[in-house]
Amino acid sequence: MLTMRPPTQAAVLRFIQSLKDTPFTYDQVGMTTEKSMPSGFDVDKYQKALGHGAETYNKAKDCIRRWLMFPPEMATLFWPDQSILVGAEVAVLFRAGPLWSLNPCRIVSRCEDEQSANQIHRFGFSYGTLAGHLECGEERFTVTWSPIDDSVYYELLAISRPNHLLTKLGYPYARRVQARFRRLSGESVSQAISCAATAVCRR
Repeated sequence: MLTMRPPTQAAVLRFIQSLKDTPFTYDQVGMTTEKSMPSGFDVDKYQKALGHGAETYNKAKDCIRRWLMFPPEMATLFWPDQSILVGAEVAVLFRAGPLWSLNPCRIVSRCEDEQSANQIHRFGFSYGTLAGHLECGEERFTVTWSPIDDSVYYELLAISRPNHLLTKLGYPYARRVQARFRRLSGESVSQAISCAATAVCRR
């Protein structure tokens, strides 16, 4: 949804409620959990080291639960108190030049502190795009902890393609914005963990 002004909270609420039971804007629902990537989509993987140990991992999990991976200088999430539940809908507000873009998504899957075959702990979720989103596809936000070297990482996997005339015509610009979002997302998680340790946080 594109608007000339930032939407009111009431307008956002009505918009999200209107999306109940609407289909995703793509057929490959759950593709961020598959080993093979679909054709026709851009696949972007981002990883940021957060530190070491169980304490850092638990703080990183809390960041995901509280949606703190959304950089406030780029995005406003509606609503940040939404629980990570499969089927829940949220919307992300971006500034797109002179316009405001409200992009709706629905949570597709979540992993609750699962362990892989190599014993790496993983926590996070994926969401997919709904009608009105400028892009089409899924994003997966996860944190991992490896007992092998005790390292903790934040990972973002985005599988997308343009879903609006603006993002098709402005494809190079849209790709730069996506790359900036991934980088700032990692910095947001890292900063949230640091301020949790000092009990001082910007939000």
